[in-house]
Amino acid sequence: PPFLQNTDKSTPAKGITSGANIPMITELINDTNVQFLDQDDDDDPNTELYLTQP
Repeated sequence: PPFLQNTDKSTPAKGITSGANIPMITELINDTNVQFLDQDDDDDPNTELYLTQP
């Protein structure tokens, strides 16, 4: 695209950045409905896991 072209190779093109600043969409949920399973859990098929109210 023309807006990304840069004739001066000493500076990065406009709109292009380097480094670890990557915007991410995240959602943190603190919910009492979450069930944490034990490693020794027998995987009971009757246990429902969900983050919203049933």
